Amino acid sequence: MNHTIINEFETIIEKGLLLLGWQNFVRLTSEDKAMVHSICQEALELEKDNSLTIEKIDELSQLAYEIISFQIINTQERADYISLVYINSSHFKSLINLIDEATLCFYKGYFTAALSLSFITLEKYLRSVFNWSPEDNDPTFLNLKQSVLSLPNQTEAQNAHKIINVIYSRYEALCPNQFDFNRHGLLHGIRGATKYDEMNCARIFQLFNLLCNAENVDRTGYGKALEFFNTRYGIFTDCKRNIPENKLLKVIWNK
Repeated sequence: MNHTIINEFETIIEKGLLLLGWQNFVRLTSEDKAMVHSICQEALELEKDNSLTIEKIDELSQLAYEIISFQIINTQERADYISLVYINSSHFKSLINLIDEATLCFYKGYFTAALSLSFITLEKYLRSVFNWSPEDNDPTFLNLKQSVLSLPNQTEAQNAHKIINVIYSRYEALCPNQFDFNRHGLLHGIRGATKYDEMNCARIFQLFNLLCNAENVDRTGYGKALEFFNTRYGIFTDCKRNIPENKLLKVIWNK
């Protein structure tokens, strides 16, 4: 495979994943990349034909998640980012308790609760980047989204902005649709739990990592930060889904 073909192959993966709300993953195996490539190619072709529907985005995003999930949600990866990277972010540091709570819910299988907390955290982060304070007028959400473009690493900031647009662009206040990755629909009672909650929550976790990259946040791998990593890693690893509780959550009561 020559360099031109390799570059085209990687470009399709990068563009396709961003279109579906994911960042490109450089640590995927060749076999994983081949599977992700076909999903991304389908997304790009559908977009070109103006036929990439909301339902298709959900479907393809879920298929991609099933391949790349280990890179995002394994307990070591999450404990590492929270303990050694987020702690050095001037915007995330005050939100770590919320992130921990969302993460614990996620590993216990309470995906809708985790997603709600993740959306709250994301909006708090955006308000911090925007430099909003309670005595200020409420910013428009367009202002909040645009604020990430002020982060120093412009390549990562642009990618983060594209993913945030995927997250928030499908909501119409007067005619809300069923796009499941939408904090309006979730927090304003338009929808309940869905089969996509786990994937969508993982997508926000991955976005948090990307935002730290856009901030050029340093990684601290020693001292108290490393102690917290070891503690978090142990706690996250011990989190197990309770089978009876998860069965209860899956009961359909309105039949």
